[in-house]
Amino acid sequence: MKVNLSYYSSPLPVDNTVIELLSKDGKQLFTITGQHFWHPETDKKRNKYGGFDPGSEPHFVIIRAKGITEVIEHKGGPTFNVTDDPKLMKQAIEIGRK
Repeated sequence: MKVNLSYYSSPLPVDNTVIELLSKDGKQLFTITGQHFWHPETDKKRNKYGGFDPGSEPHFVIIRAKGITEVIEHKGGPTFNVTDDPKLMKQAIEIGRK
């Protein structure tokens, strides 16, 4: 199986993330949309221009979909991981309560 994760930019609070589960032959099995936000640990890595310098990975993104919160870790390149780091998850959940 394969998972595609796509982020979109929007100035509005709308679903801006699409997660697709595909079979080995590329058939779409499941799709869900949600919202993404930079995790505070990643925001701390911003340079003076508001971007990220090369080598500042990993970057963490909070995704909320259908009432579920996950933290996605991007180490660079096209792959990603769902992290189970308790500190990162606690921060992500606390942000959701605001």
